[in-house]
Amino acid sequence: MHAAVDANCLAAQSPDVYWTYVDYLHAHGQEVSGEDRDVNKSFAALNRIARQEAILAKLDSTKLDACLAKQDETQVRASMKEGDKLGLDSTPSLFVDGERIIGAIPEDQVWMVIDRALRAAGEQPPAPPAPVPTQSAGTKGAGK
Repeated sequence: MHAAVDANCLAAQSPDVYWTYVDYLHAHGQEVSGEDRDVNKSFAALNRIARQEAILAKLDSTKLDACLAKQDETQVRASMKEGDKLGLDSTPSLFVDGERIIGAIPEDQVWMVIDRALRAAGEQPPAPPAPVPTQSAGTKGAGK
């Protein structure tokens, strides 16, 4: 809950910093939980990391500190309640025009669902991006 509230504090000033914070937490969970798994140390680590991200992004530190200190769970709890109403019990879960996609699926399958919804709405989906050419290891520098 504390991490979600801190993330929302950052999101209030910058959606990009929200994602930077979330990505950092996912990659550095041990830094947050610590070896002794002390919840107060974890909360302090979450706040420290949020402040570091805010400094890097030049966010308003006074606003952030006030939000972190308040730890208002209202938005997070409302989001959880909405998820419960929708019967969500896993992440990620995604809805495209009412169709529910559960779990991590390949990106091309998500685009197929989006394209299908666009066609159903009478829209022509955009052409897929051209594949980026890759150089195989065996041809690198060949002929030089």
